[in-house]
Amino acid sequence: MMPFDLVIFDCDGVLVDSEGIGNGVLATILADNGVKMDAVAARSRYEGLSVADIARGFEAEFGIRLPEDWTERYYELLIQTLREQARPIRGVEIAIGHLQRQGIPICVASQGPLAKIEASLRSAGLWDAFAGRAYSAKSVAKPKPAPDLYLHVARAFGVPPERCAVVEDSIAGITAGRAAGMQVFAFCANEREAEMTSLGAIPFHAMDKLPDALAASR
Repeated sequence: MMPFDLVIFDCDGVLVDSEGIGNGVLATILADNGVKMDAVAARSRYEGLSVADIARGFEAEFGIRLPEDWTERYYELLIQTLREQARPIRGVEIAIGHLQRQGIPICVASQGPLAKIEASLRSAGLWDAFAGRAYSAKSVAKPKPAPDLYLHVARAFGVPPERCAVVEDSIAGITAGRAAGMQVFAFCANEREAEMTSLGAIPFHAMDKLPDALAASR
């Protein structure tokens, strides 16, 4: 028996293999504004943060001011690139199919705008599983690592937070899920397991094993 009434997926790096794409686009935008930073460095600094938080961190670290239209340019280039390159995380179709057969509701909750979420999922062939059940942090007061988005989703489904499972791959997302009172499952590389576990997440390393991790958690 599955111990949850709702499974909430993050998008980038959880459903869609798009972290590298997003970080590459971010590095391009930063280069256009005079800072050379590769995709790996961009990820280490900004993974899981909202675009507004990225801008504040960038401006504080490098002492320059981004142009007012940088967010629009970033998302325009990102959505275009996602439509061309985004692919599903290996094994995610197996996990989704298992949950659907058990009748467990699923949804996606991401920092980005809905247009970006849809572009990612359509390119990855996953949109049909989440159409009408995609939620953006743009609709709440505070993005991750605040719990607002996850609490908003729980209310939308009428499910108590303690009956929600969150699937995340970033520290900001794990922090948000735990602050919302939800059990978080961390899709992680081995070298990050200790950090994610210390935050109260349950680690797992292959997406097709997510149903087993969910079932065994309580």
